[in-house]
Amino acid sequence: MTPADPLVGLGGLVCLVSLLLLRMPAAIALLLIGLVLLLVTGVPLAGIPVVILAALDRDDVIAIPLFLFFSHVLVKGAAADTLWRLARSLSGQRAAGPLVAAVVTSLLLGFLTTSGVAATAAVGAIALPGLLASGYPRPLVLGLLAGSGTLTLLLPPSMPLMVLGLVTDIPAHQMLAAGLWPGLGLAGLLLALSVVLGARYGRLQPAVPLAVRLDALVAALPLLLLLGALAGLLFVAPLSVAETAAAAALLAVVVICGIYRRLSLRQLADTAFEAAVGAASLLAIAAGAKALLLGLTVTGFPGSLADHAMSLAGIVPFLLLLSLLVIVLAFLLDGLGLLLVVLPVLLPAAVQLGLDPVWLSVYFVMLLQAALVLPPSGLNLLIIQGLARAARVEVVEGAIVFLLPLALVALVWCLWPGLPFGDPVSFVLVPAAR
Repeated sequence: MTPADPLVGLGGLVCLVSLLLLRMPAAIALLLIGLVLLLVTGVPLAGIPVVILAALDRDDVIAIPLFLFFSHVLVKGAAADTLWRLARSLSGQRAAGPLVAAVVTSLLLGFLTTSGVAATAAVGAIALPGLLASGYPRPLVLGLLAGSGTLTLLLPPSMPLMVLGLVTDIPAHQMLAAGLWPGLGLAGLLLALSVVLGARYGRLQPAVPLAVRLDALVAALPLLLLLGALAGLLFVAPLSVAETAAAAALLAVVVICGIYRRLSLRQLADTAFEAAVGAASLLAIAAGAKALLLGLTVTGFPGSLADHAMSLAGIVPFLLLLSLLVIVLAFLLDGLGLLLVVLPVLLPAAVQLGLDPVWLSVYFVMLLQAALVLPPSGLNLLIIQGLARAARVEVVEGAIVFLLPLALVALVWCLWPGLPFGDPVSFVLVPAAR
């Protein structure tokens, strides 16, 4: 076996970025560079499938397609429309009412979807006309919808956190619980900002009759019960995440197909196929990330990176480097592929610096949230711009304002890493059997 050489790992990363610039699929690029690094360092390639299969041979893997199916069923079943009607009818006559309703809709939908992009598109399509008709400045509306659409990335069942858990060998329920508190904190800041800006720029809204409110509440009751059931299954019931995902998927079908009757059997089958394809894509990227992580570790690159970070004064420069790297790569990659390229590079070094992998994974997802609304090419910005047929400058102007709550949550997460990020009921109720 060839002695470890960090320069070999650095060369591999340069090649990886080059392949991504050439638009090679992330899964293939990750796996290819990982295999090349192992081959160059003399590691027997016969052991690579064993390592990858060991990482994917977990119950948590089963939860990924099931939660994707759960999410697709609810998005296609117009859950966003029902939740928006409820939130809007209960927001009253306050000047900030429609803005608050949009954030609440994104928050509730965040627990029912696994894709920030899908949530942004769903809420944007429903809420955008009403928000613009309420007289708010267009940049304010566009920025709010783009920013609140990122909530689903932290809230359970967060797909980024689940996939990161596969690569880092951390149980999915631990990752999901860790994302809940910063997700709720971000939602609270967005609500507070909406109240302030709504009072400044909004106007008194028409009164909503009691009958309309009751009708919206009755219509949304099955979804609210589904939300309660999901919370109980995840954080109270003695079930694995895979069992929770199966139960959630079944309940979603009952609610959308049985109660609301919004999807036919043919549409349900198409939804299942889309979820399977999406899960296969995510797992392929996760397998490639695992191979790259192993290849970089063998070259000694993570240890060398950790030593350089310590020589620069420790953890703070490392986190700044991490943030800068994600921002730069956001122009090359979208979504979860971005995190799974960065994670193998920096995770081993972060562990050597004493950072908790769960804490770091949540911080990774916060950076992904920022990438989605970061001008000029954040994916959420492009979605809202397309829905509103707005000028780029309008979307960018609004997005900058709504980056502030995310930056504040990330700052608190960094300054107080000892904040509890466990079970949301009592921090100790998560069954040990999981």
